[in-house]
Amino acid sequence: MLTPDHYPRFVNYKNALRLALGETTYKSWLEDLSLHGMEKGEVFVGAKSDFFAQQIMHRYADDLRQLWRKEMGFEARVTVRGREKLTKALTFGQVLSEKTNAAAKMSSASNAKRPVIKNAFKADQLKPSADDKSIEDNTADQEQPFQLDPIDQSQRAQKQDQQDQNTTSAIQHVATDLNDAHTFETFETSDSNCIAVSAALSVAEGSDDPLVYFYGHSGLGKSHLLSAIGHNRLTQNANENVLYLPHDNLLNAYVSAVMARTVPELRAYFDKVDVLLVDDIHMLRGRKSTQEELLLLIDRMIAKGKKVILSGAMPPETLSQTGLCQRFTDRLAGGMCVGIAKPDLKLRLSVARSMADRFAARGEGRLAERHVESVARRCDQSIREVQGCMRLMRLNHNAFGDEGMTDDKVAQMISSHIKYRMQEVTLDTILDAVSEVFGISIADMQGKARPQVIVRARHAFNLIARKKTKMPLKSIAAMLNRDHTTIMASVRRAEALAEIDPDFGDKISRLLEDLS
Repeated sequence: MLTPDHYPRFVNYKNALRLALGETTYKSWLEDLSLHGMEKGEVFVGAKSDFFAQQIMHRYADDLRQLWRKEMGFEARVTVRGREKLTKALTFGQVLSEKTNAAAKMSSASNAKRPVIKNAFKADQLKPSADDKSIEDNTADQEQPFQLDPIDQSQRAQKQDQQDQNTTSAIQHVATDLNDAHTFETFETSDSNCIAVSAALSVAEGSDDPLVYFYGHSGLGKSHLLSAIGHNRLTQNANENVLYLPHDNLLNAYVSAVMARTVPELRAYFDKVDVLLVDDIHMLRGRKSTQEELLLLIDRMIAKGKKVILSGAMPPETLSQTGLCQRFTDRLAGGMCVGIAKPDLKLRLSVARSMADRFAARGEGRLAERHVESVARRCDQSIREVQGCMRLMRLNHNAFGDEGMTDDKVAQMISSHIKYRMQEVTLDTILDAVSEVFGISIADMQGKARPQVIVRARHAFNLIARKKTKMPLKSIAAMLNRDHTTIMASVRRAEALAEIDPDFGDKISRLLEDLS
């Protein structure tokens, strides 16, 4: 049984861990450990969360056990658990104001009345076993053990109520309503997206394809197609459970469920879904746990004959280079992958004219046909670019009328709208883009300094240069004043970093999209 004397000795135990494992490891994982209780030769140590507890037991269980015997003077199984599960028995903040005067404080209090504390385990569970008998005998003549109160049942009920509320809250905010304006009837079609529309209609009407992945750059209609599929399925069967899930809803729901320990309830909620629509999965880069959870959900749904439709910015092989795990991208590649190309002139004209007709129907005036055609010809990157420019035209037309919409003014507006676009991807443009995204000067990237942020910027440049250009290794290396033999290693390191570091993966994805 634990006695007051064990707590200052636990301070020495933690100092021994610091010396044995190093300052960095100690501060990252072990500094917050606290002593909670003992039962049948097993000592319970509290960590700040279940995640920390699992990681500590996985990495340092042997060190914890060996140093316990050496510093505490008796054998015990050391078990680390999240502090919430242990219901805060006694932390070092309650016993010690400073580690240096711990022994003095406990010594001066040795004959005083011992405080009553709460413990995660009931008093009858903490009776000493035969293994603990010698420890109790050695301390019985000198000190009495702490008195332990049973768990407050009302507090337990309150905690359960709060957990139920967290579960309900997490699940209620998972789903997002389908956009009523995003249907097949409102989707403009041309040669550039007809294959994607055909695939979407096939899935919506009940094809045998269990997994479909639409990919393409922003503004090409991926979200529109997902909503259209959802509307069509509900029209055919109003009782079907269709879930439209933007990436941020999935991420937030999973994180909330982990923190509230309600992952099984979230899985049960997902298992009731018949058609799952997940948007912008490329934004899950670096989120390994969420990717694994989504992968398990996809497997369960496919096994039950249900439908999974996803969208992302890039084809599967490119996603794996920007931070999505290989297993996940391999699963996507095994489904029906449909790319959406940049809109052709026919599609851009159709969208621009439809918007001009709507403006006129609302009494906002009719834009000149030549100006509508100018928008369609010059805004050739995405439908959103066309829509944005048409709204800019409407705003100016409402302000200045037909007289203010001269050809020169319209040309100036369109140029202003598309000026951000890069016209050609070269090593120089890549270097400039990486410098801006990482906030590192080109001189620093080409220099010899090796701070982590500069090294990572160089890795990013090498990866993007290999993916977006056909320049030889020597030319890429020359841009950074390096030898060509270092480039391949740098590219491999960049690919690994993109998978484990969400911030680095975000920057790589942004660069790939901006330079496309």
